[in-house]
Amino acid sequence: MVMNLVLAEQDVFKAWIRQRFIQRYLIAQMVARELRARYVGSSIGLFWSVIHPLLSMAVFTYVFSYVLRVRFSEDTGVGSFALYLFCGMLPWNSFREIVERCATSITDNASLVKNLSFHSKTLQLSIGITSLVTQWIGLAVLLVVTIILRGSLPYMAPIVLPLSILLMLFGIGLGFLVCTLHVFFRDTAQFVNVGLMIWFYLTPVFYPAHVIPPKFQFLIYINPLAYAANIYRHIVLNNGFPDLFGLSVFTGLSAGTFLLGYWVYSKNFPAFIDEL
Repeated sequence: MVMNLVLAEQDVFKAWIRQRFIQRYLIAQMVARELRARYVGSSIGLFWSVIHPLLSMAVFTYVFSYVLRVRFSEDTGVGSFALYLFCGMLPWNSFREIVERCATSITDNASLVKNLSFHSKTLQLSIGITSLVTQWIGLAVLLVVTIILRGSLPYMAPIVLPLSILLMLFGIGLGFLVCTLHVFFRDTAQFVNVGLMIWFYLTPVFYPAHVIPPKFQFLIYINPLAYAANIYRHIVLNNGFPDLFGLSVFTGLSAGTFLLGYWVYSKNFPAFIDEL
């Protein structure tokens, strides 16, 4: 029984990959459209993808280092805190963007979804790839800042690239779930925004996990974004290979969430037409 379920999930994933490969030119056009629409009318365009993470890092670093005076240890400087913060914000911002935009992706594109010749799952994938592109731009900025502050480039940094794809799959999987729910319950997007805000503060983005009281430590172990942030930090800041346990959990959660979201979306898609 379990073996049959695993094989069925593998077939679903293979079919999804095959369909997306066939539609690769359409997906590329949709990603380009997403990027152009994001910066339409802007004189510096895609460069905002560099400015946004830098400004966010500067503001958070100022607030937590100088105003709240957060310190992980006595010898932790402002530069180290900035890198720590950036490593946590990079995967979080990418994940948040995917889930938020996927939540309304069906209702915002009702005319396309009603066209049965259009494969609607392309919408979520284009959102995920667009976020992946901006995340990679942010990663390049992070590496430049790391070189400036530490004088060296972590040679393990390329490992972040496949991990960012796993994060994208996790975000798309959750996006499938929330966009399906939003078709039938139009307040879903608002609940998603509130839920992501709570999730952000429960994730060790701007504080270390060890400051969480022991009775709440279980929140770290069930939080995929906590694993993602720790993996990014271990690679960039410590120049080390990710912890195998954390990597295995993160991979399993990403794949499982994607498959679950894909199944729920596919199961409910026939009812979308009547609801849109």
